[in-house]
Amino acid sequence: MINPLFPCLELRRRLLGSVLFACAGLLAAPMASWAQESTTATTAEPFDFNHVVERARELATQSFTAPPRAMPTELSELSFDDWQKIEHRHEHWLPLGNSHVVQLEHVGMFYTAPVQLNLVQNGSVQPVAYDAASFDFAGLEFDPADLEGGSGIAGFNLREIDSEAEEWLARFLGASRFQVVGHGQAPGVAARGVAINTGNGSGEQYPWFREFWLMPTDAPDAGVVVMALLDAPGLTGAYRFQILPGDTTVAEVQAQFFFRTSIEKLGLAPLVGTWLHGSTRPARQKDYRPAVHDADGFSMALGNGEWWWRPLDNPRRLSISSYPVESLRGFGLMQRERGFEWYQDLETRFDLHPSVWVEPLEGWGPGRLELIEIPTPDDTNDNIIAFWVPDQAPEAGESRSISWRMHWTRDDRVMLPADLAWVEHTHVLRRPEGDGDGVNLELRIDFAGAGLSETGEQDPPEVVYETPEGVELVKLELLPNPVHDGWRAHAQLVRPKGVSGEIRLRLVRNHEPMSEVFAYRIADDA
Repeated sequence: MINPLFPCLELRRRLLGSVLFACAGLLAAPMASWAQESTTATTAEPFDFNHVVERARELATQSFTAPPRAMPTELSELSFDDWQKIEHRHEHWLPLGNSHVVQLEHVGMFYTAPVQLNLVQNGSVQPVAYDAASFDFAGLEFDPADLEGGSGIAGFNLREIDSEAEEWLARFLGASRFQVVGHGQAPGVAARGVAINTGNGSGEQYPWFREFWLMPTDAPDAGVVVMALLDAPGLTGAYRFQILPGDTTVAEVQAQFFFRTSIEKLGLAPLVGTWLHGSTRPARQKDYRPAVHDADGFSMALGNGEWWWRPLDNPRRLSISSYPVESLRGFGLMQRERGFEWYQDLETRFDLHPSVWVEPLEGWGPGRLELIEIPTPDDTNDNIIAFWVPDQAPEAGESRSISWRMHWTRDDRVMLPADLAWVEHTHVLRRPEGDGDGVNLELRIDFAGAGLSETGEQDPPEVVYETPEGVELVKLELLPNPVHDGWRAHAQLVRPKGVSGEIRLRLVRNHEPMSEVFAYRIADDA
């Protein structure tokens, strides 16, 4: 069943070790006429991002039209395994400059919304025509004429020509979802173009990228540019992504929104991922894998210099955490547990999943970070979502610009200040019945790095903390941890039934912070 508070049902593409994405809102959209042809008129001047902005501005003056979803039953009734057998033939991949190629993804299964794809060469737009003959259907037979809208293109993958890896560089597939990887990474955390009223209870909207323009850059080290037109009932958007591949792949994102209606909660730069079980919550059913997650924590850097670390969870009940911030330096869903032994998964390779860090550039003011954690029984759902909500909600007829930089990296510690220790691991033990002292929750937090190894047992750091009202901290000790060359904080707490909140602690010396702030949600959900 699709959770209405988190509309996007995910299935894991085990063969490629990635996560696929489909939005319930698109599946449920009523059939409507929708011309599947390029919306870009030929112009005398070279095509650039301003043309996409003007297209979004024009589209916002029109009523929203949902994408078509009718397709031959041979495609709509495909199983996941059979759908992934449909392949764009290698000889039909589309060249994009001298460094990249484009591989198309076919509609089918729950990928029902066709997209228009265009290549921009020397400022000239060349629409990509759908050709069923360019796909290998692995024995599947259907009549392409039965595709409503006339296109079978659901999305695309960008690949580097000279890359030794078999994996793609970037994938745009399913609603407004996109995913990027760096060299040597396996796909994990993904992003969405925008989130509209997510977790609000007032009815979420499901934006989708309806048209793309792909353009090579002049310099080989400048990567590739993807421009996109986003559409939703409440807004339209023009996007420009400049993707620069590397061991850490960086995506520069520029967006311009035009609002058809007022939006109660606008979620900017949303990230999504899966957290099933791990060191903060054991598996609820038998699983050979010690941990299953795309990221193990939510990180945020505030304008006042504080860095926060919040372990992720698969709660018993829906959890929405909100962090008001006057000035934001960045946030991300991070994978710090890097050893294969944490996961033992040879197919998905969680140990190779990147951390994804969002760095605000222009157009960000005061607002709040939201982290939504949704109960899930298995790892087929992306049950974690994080995004930024500006204080000032947009009104109908308004236009806004925003830009940010995204880092897809396996070396996220370099982003932390050099003099700040980080949370290496978190272990949580829940005791529903409590012990003789009533202790029903234990936390063990391992801090490492930034000179902690130089603090001996005779001169340990100090732990400062705060607990929610009603939660009693009955024991707190700081122990040297020679394994991680740091310190372990061990806390025992009494959590009365029905009490919830967040415990926070950090290491300090002479009242100066030595570590990031550790925050953990306490809830009556053992």
